[in-house]
Amino acid sequence: MPQKPLLVCDLDGTLFDTKHAVIVAYGEAGVQADRVLEHWGQPWNTWCSISEHSEKVRRYRSACDDAVATPALPALTVMREWRDAGDHIAVITSASLEAASALLEREGVLDDVTVFRWSRSLSQKCEDIQRLISVDEYDVIYIDDDERVAPSMPLDASFIMYCGQNTDELREDVEWTRSFLQQART
Repeated sequence: MPQKPLLVCDLDGTLFDTKHAVIVAYGEAGVQADRVLEHWGQPWNTWCSISEHSEKVRRYRSACDDAVATPALPALTVMREWRDAGDHIAVITSASLEAASALLEREGVLDDVTVFRWSRSLSQKCEDIQRLISVDEYDVIYIDDDERVAPSMPLDASFIMYCGQNTDELREDVEWTRSFLQQART
């Protein structure tokens, strides 16, 4: 059975630059920026209280409406191009679903997302991607800015590390990967 192509993206740092908004929201919740930066990339529950995090989430939602505080990155352009070509797009994120939905809705892609999942951990994210491949029969191309993802990815998923490529470079990476997957299937 032919595989359906699916472009899957992480949200924070891949589709949107949310770092400033996260730091501001934590600051409004009483958490110093130094502490946030010291623990950047770590699960919130390993370094802050539930009350601090809950207050951050409440305040972060409003920052998601601000395109200056949470600018779109090149992967969003590539995702839109996939959608416009009739291909499937997906988001797997550890961000709150409310905030993620607000960002995707602001940019006009929320209603077109085929798969939208929240993953509490790196291992769950990789399990979700494996499920898309084995159960849902997608040819997955996954883009993330977190280098810890690559070694944990399922072997039959294609991973593109987003590390500041411009739109043309990222588009080229995705199209090369897609072409490689199509050739491998024939």
